[in-house]
Amino acid sequence: MPWSSTPETVGTAPDAPGRAARRRQQAAARPADAPRWAAPWLGMLALVLALQIGLAVRLLRSNTAFSDEALYLYAGHDEIAHLLHGAVIGNYQTYFSGAPTIYPVLGAMADSVGGLLAARLLGLAFMLGATVLLYDAAGRLFDRRTGLLAAALFVVAGPTQFLSAFATYDPMALFLLVLAGWLAVRAAGSVPWLLASGLALALSDATKYAAALWDPVVLALAVLPAVERYRWRGALLRGAVLLAELVLLLGGAVLLAGHWYQSGIESTTLKRAVGTTPRLRIMDESWHWVGLIWVGALLALVLLLAERQRHRRLVAAVLVLAVMLAPINQARIQVTTSLHKHVDFGAWFAAVLAGYLLSRLLATAKGRAPLWQGAAVAAIVGFALYCGLGQVGSLYQRGWPDATGMVAALRGQLRPGEPILAENDPVPRYYLRAQTTWQQWTSTWNFSYRDPVTHRTYSGDAAYQKAIEAHYFGVVELDHVTTPGLDVKIVAAMMATPGYRKAAGVSGVHQGVDYSVWVYRPKAAATSSGH
Repeated sequence: MPWSSTPETVGTAPDAPGRAARRRQQAAARPADAPRWAAPWLGMLALVLALQIGLAVRLLRSNTAFSDEALYLYAGHDEIAHLLHGAVIGNYQTYFSGAPTIYPVLGAMADSVGGLLAARLLGLAFMLGATVLLYDAAGRLFDRRTGLLAAALFVVAGPTQFLSAFATYDPMALFLLVLAGWLAVRAAGSVPWLLASGLALALSDATKYAAALWDPVVLALAVLPAVERYRWRGALLRGAVLLAELVLLLGGAVLLAGHWYQSGIESTTLKRAVGTTPRLRIMDESWHWVGLIWVGALLALVLLLAERQRHRRLVAAVLVLAVMLAPINQARIQVTTSLHKHVDFGAWFAAVLAGYLLSRLLATAKGRAPLWQGAAVAAIVGFALYCGLGQVGSLYQRGWPDATGMVAALRGQLRPGEPILAENDPVPRYYLRAQTTWQQWTSTWNFSYRDPVTHRTYSGDAAYQKAIEAHYFGVVELDHVTTPGLDVKIVAAMMATPGYRKAAGVSGVHQGVDYSVWVYRPKAAATSSGH
């Protein structure tokens, strides 16, 4: 059973006699007639990828843009306009949890070609790449059958299905992270592969700052599988090289990026505000998303405890730990935001061991009729698919409202340069970007207003009320869900201010959201009162 990558001679020290004998035994045990990329295995991997595509296709057009999708794509268009034409844009780097110049720009390029669908297809491409890398990484660490089963388990997981049809920086960051992990495994005999792993890891961290949580896992994959070839001293030296490269790349990038990026990294990742969600609830939710893969990985670790090679047991322990990093971190800060996405980062690593467990189950069929073992494995994968479909269904049932009607109602009321107050404003701002500028939009989350007469500055609820009394907003869109308490005050202020009228009400498809669109049209109000 192969453990490290295929033998290479680049940069290797002369073998000791014992080490050479072990390598000859491993080569003899390795099935030379059916490499990982032989036609039969490639065909089965293609079936797994086809399943992943099929699961994603049903979601790609299932709803309008989620607020995060809309925000990042809009920001990407802004960043492109800034880079090409020097346009003035918002300080996205101060509150984005990833560099706005990486995925948002790439996503906006796809959006320019084919809209939201193309941006989501880009996410699918990244997730397909992650599946292929899982197949090969697991095949290098164990065997090709493990790789195939690991890929199948990863594909059917609910978080993977969701990210395969999602246009945020999560799929890209996940792909870059696992690319770094694959390169680290592949680098067992080559320094260039090791350096490439460090570059991919730095790009992953920059794409989504929270991806740095799994940096130690990639470092472990660079060190532990190399122990057999280089002993501990040589393997640790490789880890030190990778760590030094990562620190140099990320440190240099942060220094060059400047104060605003540093502020964004601190506020969104390093010093994130602590929530109030009970820690047991977070762990329970995590179990809901990746519990099956975690159990499989844990059972595989138990099997591997019988291994004589300690570094092999350590790798297995690291892979089990990887799937727990996101739940532990979010339990620490007591927030569930993006938990269903973050757990998929660790699930990729743990799927290696879960696939190994199923492979061992099939291996027990040697010399006997393998029907029951094959049926058991098929049943486990089928059950995982059933659970994954239920997980994605629950996400979309309690997901986000269809914004089609709301955007259409807003589009009919817009006037050039007129200030717009919109609840959850990234969504209409994204769809109406051809008719508006970012300076026109205000959300119900944060706003300050300076009275042009008294020159007094208001904040909080009072800012919205004073702005409405001064007829500042020409159009107001509310969903009565995001900030319901403030909405009541805004509606009361508009009803008490002459000139404001309700232009349209649109019911959302999900969550029973009732959008309302108000406009300030004093002439229309005067005509109505004259009749």
